[in-house]
Amino acid sequence: MVSLAYIGANWFATQAAWVPYAINTKVIPSVENGLGPKPDIPTAQLIASPAPIWSFERELILGEHNNYFVIPPGETPSPWNAKPIARQRCDWPDVEELRKADSQLDAFLFWSRAPFATRAEDGSVVLHDARFYDPRARANFSVRLPDVECEELPAE
Repeated sequence: MVSLAYIGANWFATQAAWVPYAINTKVIPSVENGLGPKPDIPTAQLIASPAPIWSFERELILGEHNNYFVIPPGETPSPWNAKPIARQRCDWPDVEELRKADSQLDAFLFWSRAPFATRAEDGSVVLHDARFYDPRARANFSVRLPDVECEELPAE
């Protein structure tokens, strides 16, 4: 009896897994339903950042080098719901010479998939990875460049 219940539960789970797929194939992205592209939000890179246990509560990160946006968990995964990941962003500094002298910077740029620059309180640059910009982990996944002055990006 237990094995029959196990087989039945597995069959149900397998069949239920196709439901979201079937629904998503019927939705056509458009501007009207908020699923189409938004011209000022780059979508070259899309990263789903799931919470440890609740994988459906994902924060979506989209953008391109030094220009990232975030869609909070629970919102429709659309560029129309995206918000800039940081308020005080800086122009990307010339890091090629800096990384030769700073092994931490070199390591950070090697593993970072979504790097961007922000302004520190003293006006210098701090490099972050968009995947780890959560306030609880932000300080652990960043590199300060105290000798580089932040050149803020123009307001759009």
